Parts: sequence; structure tokens; C-alpha cells
Amino acid sequence: MRAKRVGLSLGLIAAALAFLMAFPLPAALGASSQLVSSSAAKPGALNEVGRAVGPTDLAPTRTTAEFGGVVTPPRAATLPSGASHFAGVPALAPAHPTSPQLLSSFAGINFASSGGFYPADAQVAQNGSYVFEIANEHGAITSTSGGTVYSTFSTTTFFGLNASHSVGNPQVLYDLLSRRWIVTAEDLTTDLLWIAVSQNSSPLSSYWTYYAYSHFSMPATQSMILPELGVTKTMVGLFFISYNATTGHDYGSIGIVFGKVGLLAGTLHFMSFGFLGSYPVIPARDVTANHTGLDILYAASTGRPSNSHVLTEYEIISTLHSGSSTTLTYAINGTGAVPLVPQPGTNTTNYAGNDGVESVSWSEAQVLWISYTVACKPTGDLTLRACLRVAGILTATNILQQDANTAVAGEYLYLGALTALTTGGGYLMVFAYGGSLTYPSIAVTGQNVSDAWGSHRGPIPVFSGTSYESTGFPGHWSGIQLSPAGTKMTAWGVAPSDNTAGWTTEVVHFAFY
Repeated sequence: MRAKRVGLSLGLIAAALAFLMAFPLPAALGASSQLVSSSAAKPGALNEVGRAVGPTDLAPTRTTAEFGGVVTPPRAATLPSGASHFAGVPALAPAHPTSPQLLSSFAGINFASSGGFYPADAQVAQNGSYVFEIANEHGAITSTSGGTVYSTFSTTTFFGLNASHSVGNPQVLYDLLSRRWIVTAEDLTTDLLWIAVSQNSSPLSSYWTYYAYSHFSMPATQSMILPELGVTKTMVGLFFISYNATTGHDYGSIGIVFGKVGLLAGTLHFMSFGFLGSYPVIPARDVTANHTGLDILYAASTGRPSNSHVLTEYEIISTLHSGSSTTLTYAINGTGAVPLVPQPGTNTTNYAGNDGVESVSWSEAQVLWISYTVACKPTGDLTLRACLRVAGILTATNILQQDANTAVAGEYLYLGALTALTTGGGYLMVFAYGGSLTYPSIAVTGQNVSDAWGSHRGPIPVFSGTSYESTGFPGHWSGIQLSPAGTKMTAWGVAPSDNTAGWTTEVVHFAFY
């Protein structure tokens, strides 16, 4: 694939982060209040020869102001005071006649086909004609049935690099508005972050390819890790963690917000925002098909693990020449320290992640859906387990409307990936689960548009693993994409499982029917 490479320097971020430490993120004011602050961002641009120009200090100049406001308590349907679980989920079985239904599935990338890399870190996107799965250092583009394989490739060659590079931790999305494919990955060899945008609606087309790098004034041990993609009508967000490989310390998250028009055309305009002490900050994927009103890139964080009692929402507005970030904090039930997952036939436990945000999605129903893994005791269970928490924020009124767990007695739930439904609210989610009697497997759940706040349907098992995860690390995330085609709102998801040959993934197509 032919690529146009344009560089984006993140030089002086270390100094910028030191500057930002004088402006820590605000703490929560309590269960019925919110704190709002705003910060500006510094712009950057590229000239015609692709060299970064504009300010070298890309960190925000922060001013803080309190705008007040009150967050009303969640509805009674959400977690009662002091509760540590969401009642009414007796087992991993259908809980409603119109629970999410599996429409189709096929075997995705696995340990062998990926070239023998751990972990899966699988992501998926689709546009009604193609399915694009990418898992760590390997990608595949197939038909929606999985029966036709149009292309398989390494993430290294996808970005036009030679075999000496190790490129992983990828993300992929299909932008519903522009009908373009957007892919990002971390170059573990050079500490570059790559982002590629297809030049038309086919994933097999040529891509504009950009990179972000950090080693002008930053120490060589400083890395940009775990890139996350977000998208709105006019913006594409590339968020990552600033990490020191020598000390093992992360400084927080940084978000680069690109103007979508330029990104799609092979040019580049951007803003950058620093989120000191927030780990990680995950941008939202706006699934709106017909965007109106003020264009906002939402993002969310639970702060630093573990046992957070605060959920932070960011609202980012960016133009070619200016940008700002508004911060709102909400008091939530404590997330706890997420326990490890026992596995059948081995003493090796599986990592279920920490209590950081894993997935964020928004639509013009004006509900911001946020998923993260927590520690809880399911109904009828005496053991502390990994559970999935889904928060719903009404962005028109800044109300935390729900903060509810999905929990299953005897099972551990983790690596949730969700997508908002485009009308009427609601979401669909895919995730991994397992336990002492269950090999790592895959299930789906969701909240339909007519459901009460705090409720959910399922979970519904959709794929069963046949062996344990020998490394004890299933990965950082699962993936999901709302379908742009058809008369029903459906989603395509991918999550990790295991068989005797190592990790495997299953691509699942599911919906409320």
C-alpha cells in the first residue's frame, strides 16, 4: 500500500508535563455535585514539505474556572447505596426474550496466524462489505461472513516499515460519517505512534500515513504507549499514555486532536491536550450518522488505579486555530482492586485488567456510555470477582444517570468494549469472561433503548474457549463497531479466548432483535 508519511513532533512534552503538574486535575466535590474546569490547547500545523511548524510546547495552557451546576442522584434502578453488585443476573443465560442475539460469527486471528505474538489485543471494524480485524502484530481483511479473505498482513508492513520494527497495540475504526478506515498502532522499536487513514471507503485502498514522535527533548526512556482512537464529525482523537520505561512510571495521558478534513486529505492540523495524573483517558467514538449541533470530542477516565471513587468526563472542542477542554467529575461507587481470574486445569491466573476506563461511545441520543472493570460480589456469590461497570452520562444536562454493574455468580467478566446505539439511547457490549470452571470465553450484553436506567440484558455466551491462557495476560482490550447498514442497529465485536494452541479470537455479529 502506498503511504504518504508526515511527521508530528511531540518535543518538549516532558517540560510541558512538568509545567502541568502545577495544575492537578480537580477532585470530586461529592455525590451530588460536579466540578467544571476548562483548559486551552496549543495548535500545530504542517507546511507543504511535511515538517512540523508552530509552537514546540504542545501542552495546554490551563486556566481554571468553576461553573457550578448540580448532578442529580442516579435513578433508583442503578446501584443502591452501599451495594456492590447489580441484582437480577443469576447466571450467564438469556434474561429477556429480546436479549442480544448472535446473528453470525467466524474464527478470527489467532496465536499462530499472528506470527506467535502475545497477547491478542484484538480490534475490529466493518462497513457492511468488509470486516477489518487487527490483533497486535497481524491484520486481516475479510468478507462479513469471514469466508473470503481479501488481505492478511503484519502491522509492520501495513505502515510501510521494514521487518526490524515491532508494531503492536493497534486500533481500527470505520468512520461512519466520512466512510474512511482509520488505523493506529504503537511502534515498540522506535516509540513512534502511527496513524493511517484510507483514501476511500475500501480498506484495501491506499492510506495516508502519519506518525507522532517524542524524542527531541524528551529522554530516550520516555514512550508513548497504548494509543486509543476517538472520532467526531470534525475531529479524530489519538490518545496515549506517557510512560517512562526505565522507572515504570506513567505521567498521565496525552491527547492529540486532528482536524478530520485535513487528515482525510493527506494534510494535518492538530491540537494537543495533557491530562496529568489521569490513567488512562479514553476518547469516545461518536457513532452518530447525522451529526448536528456543537461538535464535541468526549473522553473519560477513572484516574489512577485502583479503587477509584471518581469518574472524570472531558469535553474537547478544537478548531484549526484554537481548542479547549472542559472537565467534569462525578462521584461513583468505588471500583475496588480488580482480582485475578482463576482458570481450570492450571495454577496460572488470568489478568482481568485494572479499574481504568476501557471503552467510551457517544451518539446524538446524548448519552455518553463508559465501561470499566471493577471488583464486586455478584448476587448469591461470596467471592470477590471481576465485574463490568457501565456508566451513562446525559451530556445535555451533565447528569450521571447510571453507574451499574454487570455481574455473574461464579464468573469473572473483563475487557468490555461497548458502542452506543444511534437513537433513543442504549448500548451493545462484547466482553471476555472465565473462572475456575470456565476457560476464557466470549459473551455479549447491552441495554436496549426502552430499558430502565441501570438495567441490562443477558449476558449471552457466544463463544466458549477450550483451554486456559498460559501467559496469564489476555490483553488490553476487546473491540466493537456499530454497523452502518441494515434496518436494525447491530454491532460487530471481537474478544480474546483460548484453545490448546494459544489465544484465539472470534468475530461476532449481534443485535437486539
